[in-house]
Amino acid sequence: MHCGADHAGGIAVGDIVLCKVNGFQYLHLIKAIQGKRFQIGNNRGRINGWIGENGVFGKCVRIE
Repeated sequence: MHCGADHAGGIAVGDIVLCKVNGFQYLHLIKAIQGKRFQIGNNRGRINGWIGENGVFGKCVRIE
């Protein structure tokens, strides 16, 4: 999996992002966007909460 740090091209609902939550780094799906906040969740339907744009380190750009 390759994550790009430059996500200036935009993050959309359904994107996989590398983010930091409570001091830990996770891969999460973007479930919703509200301004500069992103609702994150997993692929089983669980919603984990909201993070700000500073909590997103990169977007998954390729899976090999």
